[in-house]
Amino acid sequence: YNMKRITSILFFLLSFFCNAQIMTENFEGGIPADWQISNNGFGLAQPWKMSTPAQTIGVAGSLCVFVSNENAAGNIIEDRLRTKLVNLTGVANPKLKFSVKTLPTGGTRNSKLEIRTSLNADLSNSTVVATFDDFQGANPLTGTTTTFSEKEVSLLAVRGQSVYIGFVMINQATGKIWYIDDVSVIEDCPEVTDLTATNITNSTATLGWTT
Repeated sequence: YNMKRITSILFFLLSFFCNAQIMTENFEGGIPADWQISNNGFGLAQPWKMSTPAQTIGVAGSLCVFVSNENAAGNIIEDRLRTKLVNLTGVANPKLKFSVKTLPTGGTRNSKLEIRTSLNADLSNSTVVATFDDFQGANPLTGTTTTFSEKEVSLLAVRGQSVYIGFVMINQATGKIWYIDDVSVIEDCPEVTDLTATNITNSTATLGWTT
């Protein structure tokens, strides 16, 4: 075995034991029954809802969930989409991944998306772990908000627990339409450095690395 082949095998073995999917949802079957839609009592006309096949607005033209903009009329609108209970017991490095876009294009309209975690099904006593404004819905590769951008949020603060994850759109003005697709929770690989291979024979080698 040469060093290049040994390194490739090492990367394969490491990737095999991480990036495990804990929860995944692409909404092709609709919003799951164990997810929940709620609000804070304002902006009741536009809750989170499913797109239709005719709209083809999800990732790669598939289905997705979205919440339309609605004038807050001086109030703060809080539209919540909550996942099922996600068990992170034994998960050393949990991470949330999802795809998002906002419309219409242009500058901010003073709406934002908060990612929250909570031990409670109604998202009470929740913790905000990430916030995206409606311009950060832009795809970094294209600079536009018309194509989906994949976001990643660390869930290290709640590892080892069973939690609900909330996508909470907050609008204080005109707002934008928020689209979400391909939600997953994974056990992420730690960054690996200092790969070594020693005591190399035709059939064995001692492999080492730092995380």
